[in-house]
Amino acid sequence: MAHSRARPRDMRENFKITGYKAGAEDGDSFAPFVIESFGGLGKKALDLIKAISEEGACIDAQSYRISKQQFMACVCDVATTQLQDLHRVV
Repeated sequence: MAHSRARPRDMRENFKITGYKAGAEDGDSFAPFVIESFGGLGKKALDLIKAISEEGACIDAQSYRISKQQFMACVCDVATTQLQDLHRVV
């Protein structure tokens, strides 16, 4: 019989939803963006990145067009840099 335990990132997402979603203005959307110590992203963070990627794919400016793979790599690079900066501060 397998135990179903919530992962820490899932618990952190739920914590952020409970703590911050109420502060969002009416009509605003809220997405908890959780990154684990070793770079794992929470489900809601991945959903947000995918939504931004899909929205970006709709832009019809040829000079700004990049593939979804390039966009995801860029977002992951930025997230990794931010995480490394955070670890330097701590």
